[in-house]
Amino acid sequence: MTEKEYYKEKRVSSSSLKWFETSPLFFRKMLDKEIEQEQKRYFEIGKKIHMKLLEPLEFEKNYIYLEYDTPKSENQKKFCEDYITYSSKNKLEKLLYAYKNNYSSDKLSDDKIGEKAEELRKSLSKYITYLKKRSDYKDILTYSDNKLINDIEDCVNSHIAAHSLLKVSEEDKMNGIEEYNENIIFFDFLGVECKSMLDRVVIDHKNKNIFLIDLKTTSNLGDFYHSFEEFKYYRQMAFYWIALQSWLYNKDPKIKLDDYNKQTYIIALQKGNSSEGSIPPECKVFSISDKWLSMGLNEIEYLLLQIKWHYDTNQWEHLRIYYENNGIEIL
Repeated sequence: MTEKEYYKEKRVSSSSLKWFETSPLFFRKMLDKEIEQEQKRYFEIGKKIHMKLLEPLEFEKNYIYLEYDTPKSENQKKFCEDYITYSSKNKLEKLLYAYKNNYSSDKLSDDKIGEKAEELRKSLSKYITYLKKRSDYKDILTYSDNKLINDIEDCVNSHIAAHSLLKVSEEDKMNGIEEYNENIIFFDFLGVECKSMLDRVVIDHKNKNIFLIDLKTTSNLGDFYHSFEEFKYYRQMAFYWIALQSWLYNKDPKIKLDDYNKQTYIIALQKGNSSEGSIPPECKVFSISDKWLSMGLNEIEYLLLQIKWHYDTNQWEHLRIYYENNGIEIL
């Protein structure tokens, strides 16, 4: 299943629990795509960083960085476009067509036009390469995005814990260690249809260890503890463990999650700038304690039971207490 297909599925995810906390009506409208979410640039760069670290082959298929100068005039731009779109396979014919289409050439011989057009083509060769390549990729990376992505990758590779969590050697694979990236899971919990996309799971059957790993990009790594609480990352990780338990059971009913040492990590990646100056890329690895996961599980159970009630009654305008308490809600 593709990521696009995953987001089409009207199941409850960790992020949609936040919608319900806003209101049942907001949750319903978001689930039904009646409210359009703004796709902010920092989400886009975060997705690219995720793909580079977790699915490098997919990243290479989808993104490319090309160094080129934008043509200085509209004529130059049109010359390049006409050159690559002209149907002839003959280079000289393409050059003549592109030049004559955009520059005055009545007094010039075809040989002279060909010379001038070839000079122009050479000077704009990088931009022409860009035009040829852009349809093959989801996006052409800017210089700043390409540098940031590469700098963060270097940062992760030089971090002893992050590198260990994101890399499984061929020898480890031979010894039965399994790794799963961007793992999509559909499951039912407390009578509610749910879904999750787990960044990374590593299973070491021999030593009975399961590592649940999530990547987070942030513009302020120094304030990550605040983000952890504000965005309820602890609840997200607890939700992922519920999904993982269901997935493991369906994969092999003999595998019991309680038989394994469960380890939960967030790899936090600094990607932004501050108002006081440029902050260099940085990487930190946080271990999430059982205390946080237990708190997240309690919140999940409460919210899903409320959501189930709304599904069962098909009443979404107000919270459950409104309907059960004659319109009075309690602070």
